[in-house]
Amino acid sequence: MTLERSRLDPLAARRSVDLGAVVWRGLLSPWLLLVVALPLLLQAAASSALPQLPGQLNDEPAAAARWLLATASNYGGVGSLAGAIGLFNVLHSLLFRVLLAFLSLLIALHLLDTLGRALAVRGLVAYFRRPAGAVRPMPLPAHPVLYRTRSTVDVEPPAATAQLAAALSPRFDYTDQAGNAEATDATDAAPVESYWLLGLRHRWSYMLQALPPLGLLLLLIVVWLFLLAGWDISSPILAPGESYRSPARNLLIQYKVDDNDPAEDGSEPSSPALSVTVQTDGHTIRTPATREGRAQSGGAQVRVAQEGAGLLVRSVTGSPLLALPGQAEPAASAGLILPSPGSEESLLLPDLAAGLRVVRPADGTES
Repeated sequence: MTLERSRLDPLAARRSVDLGAVVWRGLLSPWLLLVVALPLLLQAAASSALPQLPGQLNDEPAAAARWLLATASNYGGVGSLAGAIGLFNVLHSLLFRVLLAFLSLLIALHLLDTLGRALAVRGLVAYFRRPAGAVRPMPLPAHPVLYRTRSTVDVEPPAATAQLAAALSPRFDYTDQAGNAEATDATDAAPVESYWLLGLRHRWSYMLQALPPLGLLLLLIVVWLFLLAGWDISSPILAPGESYRSPARNLLIQYKVDDNDPAEDGSEPSSPALSVTVQTDGHTIRTPATREGRAQSGGAQVRVAQEGAGLLVRSVTGSPLLALPGQAEPAASAGLILPSPGSEESLLLPDLAAGLRVVRPADGTES
């Protein structure tokens, strides 16, 4: 028995290069997939570590430019570089979307490749299950390196086939064979018997190989739906009782203060309940105003986060006695925002021709 290594002549192979096959193999390279995915992961990490442009400013180029310039200046020279490559607005940056589109293409090609191999194996098994005489030798592609063994055995073809099948069985978990007898041109010659053997390892794993790229492609489709049809808005910091409206998105966010009813024994009611209510596209989402909270209804999701300190001032009698600077009509309550220690706000009492100066302690205490 001899073992031979057979391949095309180098000069002939160079003259008959299949450009399409070369490009296909290059696109399916795992290194190319890693080179494209790594910058996307770095940009996703940067979007978690760096402030991102509020969604409502995407429709206001001038306001967005001012915000990006002010944010980049806080990080010095690094901020200018981060702003140039879109790290302060990752989801809407050109670099992120181009890389994401290329990654989607590569994942789709990997899915097609795995499905092609699975269907090829399935077709090969079905090919060997044809009736006797319908199976013919299948041509092998010329570009890969082939290893061939040649040997002479002094036994009948059926016996040699049985011996080869027994030798293949320990190496492959699936084996099959086919054969036929072909008549020769000479009338007095016996028909030529041909036999083929098929051995496969992990036959069903070829179908399972398509699951990872299929799952990644479905995930990328969800990401693209969010990028193209979804939106994200970060409202300004709201004081108790304030609201924010975005007409472009038909969105209303309210920081509500709900008074509790007096107790049955006549004692004073407890502290008012604070909640955040969001109205958009016919959906109303209500969630308690806690330090960190999430709520979801339909396709809308709300995330509540505490920023600084807020103060709610109300008149004891419920009369409209309070007003903020610039407010035309007084109200029974007023909300103030004190974002950092040392912050101060003014509160007016129009009926008394007086004002109240509220200062957050600089030492960080909240009393």
